[in-house]
Amino acid sequence: MKSGFFGPSIIRSGTRLSTSEVKNIYSENQDALDRFSAGRTSKILGDVIGFPAGYIVGYQIGKYLTSNPTVSGRWFGIGSVATVVSILLTRSGINNIRQSTDIYNLGIRRKEDSDFSFRPTENGVGLVFSF
Repeated sequence: MKSGFFGPSIIRSGTRLSTSEVKNIYSENQDALDRFSAGRTSKILGDVIGFPAGYIVGYQIGKYLTSNPTVSGRWFGIGSVATVVSILLTRSGINNIRQSTDIYNLGIRRKEDSDFSFRPTENGVGLVFSF
């Protein structure tokens, strides 16, 4: 996973994966898929709330800095609270996406670390435990 300006990106073999590709890959690990979906939803919701909230706060600050400092306390308060909520939702979403990547990667390592299977051996075919 790599953090970028527009949010986290999942990288595989040097290529950035789309959301549908990540969901397809994570479909093997339900916990990672659930975490990723919750993280995407939280991040999108934070962005949707954050952009208008930032505009409202910026507009009120701009009005205050001009020669006509008539700031609406109500709009400034609403915008400020919405900005804080947006930051919390976005951070939560990014953390969930990061955790989903960690969960998926740990699942791959567990699968590769040990294996029970029937394989040909020196004495014929047998149950082999490899780690």
